[in-house]
Formats: sequence, C-alpha cells, structure tokens
Amino acid sequence: MPTCPAHIGHYRVVAWVTIDAAAETAGAAEQYAGGMTGPATRLAICRLGEANGVYLLYCTANWDRVRDTWCKNYDAAVAHAEREYPKVAGRWAAFN
Repeated sequence: MPTCPAHIGHYRVVAWVTIDAAAETAGAAEQYAGGMTGPATRLAICRLGEANGVYLLYCTANWDRVRDTWCKNYDAAVAHAEREYPKVAGRWAAFN
C-alpha cells in the first residue's frame, strides 16, 4: 500500500486510505474539481491548525488535494467517506 505524507498542504493527516479496485465507489463519489473527474484515488482525514472538526480530503494518486469536506469529528469523517467508498471500511491507516 502506498504511504501518505504527514501533511497535505497545511492539513495534518490523522488517517488515510487508498482507493483501488477493491474499494470501488458507491457511485456517488465523482469529483469534479481541480481538473479531476471521477472518483478520488486517495482519501485523508486531517486537522487544520486549531480548527474544530476534521477535514476529509479527496486526493490524487500523488496526494494533491482536489477538494475537501468538513466533518464535526473523526467518526463523522469516516462515516462520510465510507458512504461514498463502502469498501474502505476497516482499511484506514492512522498516523500517531
């Protein structure tokens, strides 16, 4: 499995997962931002400074952020990601 950087831009990575054929989308995960069309190839749950909540980042294979979604906490971000990409459940890698 590819590794993830500790930071993506200003975001500090808390957990991440790669999207591959084994983690196909639920069909509602198309990304149309930053020149990317189609499902993300990497997801990361991140913190941004001292802000409340976390961000779910949708990334390219090179960990470039395409878009993000704010979530109230880690569990909400995991649930949101797993609604769009059901087969990533149980595949998250955590940063300590």
